[in-house]
Amino acid sequence: MWNPLRKILAVVSIWFLLQPTVFGFDTFWHSAATGAVGREFKFSDDANNIMQFGNFAGPDFFGPLYDSVIGERMEKLDNSSMGQAFLSFVRFRDTPPSTRVRKSAIYMHFDNLNGKITSNGQFDYLFLHLLWNTQESLGAIRANGSLNEGTRKIAILETLGASLHMVQDFYSHSDWTHNDFEALGVSLVKTSWGKMRAPTWFEVRAKLGDPNAWPFKVRSGIYPPTEGEKYSHTHMNHDNSQLFYDNASQITFHNAGPVPAGKSASEHQLFAVNSAAGASIEWVKLLMTFPKAKEAIEYARSWDVKKFNPAMEHDLENGLTSTLFMSCVKYKWDGNNPPQQRKNQCSAGLSMGGAGTALAPFTMGATGVLPTPANEFWGVEIQQNIVDHLTTGFGSADGNYVFDPAFIKTRFPKGIPQPAGESE
Repeated sequence: MWNPLRKILAVVSIWFLLQPTVFGFDTFWHSAATGAVGREFKFSDDANNIMQFGNFAGPDFFGPLYDSVIGERMEKLDNSSMGQAFLSFVRFRDTPPSTRVRKSAIYMHFDNLNGKITSNGQFDYLFLHLLWNTQESLGAIRANGSLNEGTRKIAILETLGASLHMVQDFYSHSDWTHNDFEALGVSLVKTSWGKMRAPTWFEVRAKLGDPNAWPFKVRSGIYPPTEGEKYSHTHMNHDNSQLFYDNASQITFHNAGPVPAGKSASEHQLFAVNSAAGASIEWVKLLMTFPKAKEAIEYARSWDVKKFNPAMEHDLENGLTSTLFMSCVKYKWDGNNPPQQRKNQCSAGLSMGGAGTALAPFTMGATGVLPTPANEFWGVEIQQNIVDHLTTGFGSADGNYVFDPAFIKTRFPKGIPQPAGESE
């Protein structure tokens, strides 16, 4: 039977894909960095896939829908039948406090919103506030006895994936990897997969102390982009392997650091990706210094969805199919002119899911390309307000940050914990 709601969602989904939005690394590269976490901590295939779904869904799908640009446009559809159906799908909350929190999702990409980040200490505040929010969210989900096992595990893994997205975006949207850290006495690091990366924010913090006393100033791309501004999001991001953004090559803005883009754009971008992957592994270790967050991650990381409920496996495949489909339509799998292998992945994905095809690093299904609230994996993202919880306290609906030093002193009175031990 033809479902009119599905028709509405199809129209709205394609409308969304055509809008200008702020993203981080293209989906392929977020997937690669997140997959490094799955391997390091021995996540099951299903747990890894759900974490990767959360890495996309919250920041790159619901984030733009919740922010103050596209979110406001969608709210104006209130009086139309299409608007009512769509708003029912995303469950927009209409009360002023929740609207303020909802629109804070734009903070999930570590951009310098409206040029308001002016010091290293403000970056530090965002990292530490996200650390606290994520730890608290994971612990609260695990302890929520009103949720069934499946919902709890999905919410834990999607929350973890969404928090990783923001961490990864710091290394995509800032000039962090343009610094000569070795000249500052902080060594580059060789990953377990044999690639060099920059030291992470927390590694440099441990070596050099208070970020405001560092001998260099970190810059993140200003968003919305400002014409003629060297440090705009357009020029600074490492989102795709071509360093091509807004219909132009941005290579000239990346000729710095251990791997200057003038020698190889793809190697420069890959250095940023490997740095983000290393930081992602460190992030999970930092989260696990909080016992309740560690308990939550351990609870979900070995989950076998098929054994738990075979019908859910189909929903998971459909959710992953939709991430590839939307990324490819938007040229956000790996830029406008990706390598042939990734072109092939998109070709299969755009043929409505690539039936019977394994599209690394996701397992794809043949149907379910468009989001639907009946899909448990999309549904949990909305019902558990994952985006809201992770961005609480970051700032106001108009893109103004709230930097509250007292928050850090209260939440981390003994200083910032160091990641403890190796994964099992």
